[in-house]
Amino acid sequence: MLLANAAREVLTQRLSPSLPDWGKVMLTMALAVGLFGGVLYLLDAFTAKGVAKTHDVVRAVPVPMPMLVVHAAVFVGLFFLYAYVWRIPVLDSLPI
Repeated sequence: MLLANAAREVLTQRLSPSLPDWGKVMLTMALAVGLFGGVLYLLDAFTAKGVAKTHDVVRAVPVPMPMLVVHAAVFVGLFFLYAYVWRIPVLDSLPI
């Protein structure tokens, strides 16, 4: 769902500047329904097999890696994807 929302944001930014205000609202609504509906349809069809295969692949990695680490890495990747899509310089504001 997070990837679908990021795709919606990118498409909205690229397609909406030339539209009137009502067109921007309609585009946003259509993209939300289309992308989220499509994602739900695909998730329903592929979720069980995909998750099982992914967990098998991670378990087959020769380096022991807990599932929590894999999920944390995916979350961090999505975090930076959202920052990139919204053009937010998160690396500049980290307290490191």
